[in-house]
Order: sequence, then structure tokens, then C-alpha cells
Amino acid sequence: MADNSRPFPPVSAVELMELCGGNWLSLRSRYKPDQSESSWEESERAELHWQWLPAKTCDAEGQLGALQLQTPNMPLRQLVFFGDGRFQAETGICGCWRLQPEAQLEIEHQVGARKMQETIWFQKPNLRLRSLLVWNADILEASQFCSEIRRVSRPPS
Repeated sequence: MADNSRPFPPVSAVELMELCGGNWLSLRSRYKPDQSESSWEESERAELHWQWLPAKTCDAEGQLGALQLQTPNMPLRQLVFFGDGRFQAETGICGCWRLQPEAQLEIEHQVGARKMQETIWFQKPNLRLRSLLVWNADILEASQFCSEIRRVSRPPS
């Protein structure tokens, strides 16, 4: 459940990533812009568990912490964020991040000619939105949009 004592919207990248922690119901639509009606690849629903792991105070590498993602039937994934705007995944993928106005976190990485740009933002503490653009050189290859609702427990009666 979101911490209601924190100001909303978050004002720093760490506050935004902390807010990502929790269990989420994700509704995702994928699209490939090939100019036809069959461009919609799929819409799907998923259960996601995100956890923010703050950096240890003795860390000398300038780490802010790590976002860890766990989904059913998939291996655990983790992105380590650094204060200088870099991130690194355990798979070896490296990229950059930046906090935009209106508390939007942009994450970008490139593999060969393919560049991925993801934006994460919150409409409310328990409603997160994500978009992803996949570019191959200067051509938009695919996109996806996710609306995610935090799973919260009902207060005891």
C-alpha cells in the first residue's frame, strides 16, 4: 500500500522509484505501426511485484538503489540506478535515466540500432502509467502503453 505520509506527486527520482514498490495489476496494450487494422499485437493483463531496494549507505559507486521486478513464470529482474543518471541491469544492459517535470521518469537504452524509451509516471499514488517506444534507427518499430493499479488491502472493519 502507498505511504500516505509522503507528498504526492514525488519530487525526486528516488521518491518516484520508492512509490513503484508494491503489487500491481497491469493492463498492457502493444502496437506495431504497420499502417493496417491488424497493427494491434495484443492486450494483456499481468500481476507485477515491484520492490525498491535503497542503496546501502557505505556504497562507494554512487548507487541510488535498485528497482526489482518479479512476475509469475519469469526470472527476477533488477535495474540498479546511479546518481549520475545511469542504470544497469544484471543482464548487462546499460542505459540512462532522467527525471522530467511533472515527476515523469524516463529510462532509455540501446542495443545495436534498436533504442528503447520508457516513461513512468503516476496519476495518483495507486495509479501508475507507463509507455514504451521501440525505435530501429529513426523508424518507430513498436510501442506499448500500460495502466497499472496498485493492489491494496482493505482496512479491517
